[in-house]
Amino acid sequence: MEILFLKMLLLLAGCLGGLFYHLSDLCVGEKRTVQNKPNFIVILADDVGWGDLGANWAETKDTPNLDQMAAEGMSSHGRDCYTKVALPLFENITIVQQPVNLTGLAAEYAEKATQFIQRASESGRPFFLYLALAHMHVPLVLAQPPSSSSFPGPYRASLREMDALVGRIKDKVDGCGKENTFLWFTGDNGPWAQKCELAGNMGPFSGAWQRQRGGSAAKQTTWEGGHRVPALAYWPGRIPANVSSVALLSTTDIFPTLVSLAKASLPPNRRFDGSDVSEILFGQSHQGHKTLFHPNSGAAGKDGEIKALRLAQYKAFYTTGLTQAKTPFEVSESEVARRSKRLAILPQKLRTKKERY
Repeated sequence: MEILFLKMLLLLAGCLGGLFYHLSDLCVGEKRTVQNKPNFIVILADDVGWGDLGANWAETKDTPNLDQMAAEGMSSHGRDCYTKVALPLFENITIVQQPVNLTGLAAEYAEKATQFIQRASESGRPFFLYLALAHMHVPLVLAQPPSSSSFPGPYRASLREMDALVGRIKDKVDGCGKENTFLWFTGDNGPWAQKCELAGNMGPFSGAWQRQRGGSAAKQTTWEGGHRVPALAYWPGRIPANVSSVALLSTTDIFPTLVSLAKASLPPNRRFDGSDVSEILFGQSHQGHKTLFHPNSGAAGKDGEIKALRLAQYKAFYTTGLTQAKTPFEVSESEVARRSKRLAILPQKLRTKKERY
């Protein structure tokens, strides 16, 4: 997210709906009547870079659990002034701590999540767990104080802490019925480059053009380092292992996909940008989005305006980031036409898509 916001832990049980259920709502003695209804776990990391995972970027050595999850599933191709934050920690709609104890947050997440999975599994009812992490957003506060020369730095230490947290949840899933539980890990956007040593790794998505003309290549920009995030899907027996998909996907696909897998229906009077991508996850298709729009959130321009438009392997930039490009990025039709007849019609296609949006 564009501002500091400690995410809440949301625990839901039963069917996919608009209500947040408390843990006490689980009836342990009640068994599910439809045995094949799956469970869903979605873990959303904050400000994590595409290159923060060793599965994506070989130089990274701090994410063994996430790398193992990628090997068993599918992957889609510091100091700060805050020392104490007077924000509340929510469990569903209940404030359970205020101000939040940042040093114990990772352990709290892991404990609550694993307890919920255990109780939900014992109840026999299908469940949905959404875990929105504070990692890897600043402030990076560790449960254990740094120890002399072995300390890898605040960001890498926090990355290891997040990896261990995800590892605990995956281990619990493996022990409570992994054949019927879909675990999805992803991020909200790229790293916050202005935080320097407190920011993550964008991998290969940081070229001279982005740094010089866009102001940055990461969060708060439309460059790939800001938009491309890690995505791991784990469901043994359903999602093929050790596969990297090249299909163009979006985080907006999560909701329609889970609704479809739950054999529910989307509201007919609503328009959804995302799509059901279960066939891609199950290895039955490689066709992702042909077009993706990136509307402005208001952080770097007028709210609602198109910042970037992705069309197949091409991307048109209307706003590059917090700072305007020094030289307008426009591809002249004459230049495009010289390359190929196919590229000659690209600008018109982009304009048409933008107008229809």
